[in-house]
Amino acid sequence: MKPFVKRTFAAGLALVLMLSAGACRKEEQETVTEEPDYVSMYSETTLTIGEDGTVSEVIVEKEGEGFVYSDFETFVRGNIKAYGKGAELLQIKEDEGTVRAAIVYDDLDTYNDFNNVYISIEKAEQSALGTESDALATGNDAALDEAEKTGVATFTDASGSEVNENDALSGGGFIVTCDIPVTMKISGASFRYTDSHCTIISDDTARFSGNGTSRAIYK
Repeated sequence: MKPFVKRTFAAGLALVLMLSAGACRKEEQETVTEEPDYVSMYSETTLTIGEDGTVSEVIVEKEGEGFVYSDFETFVRGNIKAYGKGAELLQIKEDEGTVRAAIVYDDLDTYNDFNNVYISIEKAEQSALGTESDALATGNDAALDEAEKTGVATFTDASGSEVNENDALSGGGFIVTCDIPVTMKISGASFRYTDSHCTIISDDTARFSGNGTSRAIYK
């Protein structure tokens, strides 16, 4: 190859490489990594109990009179910062007037403490249901009425059929006791029975009314 041709070829190659590098840099600059969406699929406030014991909560609220996104964000971030370790704001966003916030807690005890509420999960056995006096103390009117009449609590399965507590507990699993209104999802498990204050809405999800202390059994 002649020297002139060599120089021309080398200059042309250098120009191509320079333009390619510039295009790559421009493409990198234009590429924006989108934040994962953890919340948009939720239409109501939902609590998820993970298989590893962690608890995630997606809060869903509509903007309107007395509720403003910026105030809510300030409130949530301030509370988490004041609480310290154990609770983390994963995401918060507003979309067409609906505000959603995802908060992750180390475990159920942390969730209870942070929110000043009571939810427990125990092995499904008789002691977890308590006594008639426990039902009276916790305000579980349905359980108390049933206990007074029959001496046992009544549960309902996903099909709507009633079973007594002995049959409900015989299959093992775990029992959730909850005194707040919340939709709860249990990862890797299925809800089998609920009392009259709770409804199974899908295989792994149940809605607790908050009308007194309610219970659900899953496994």
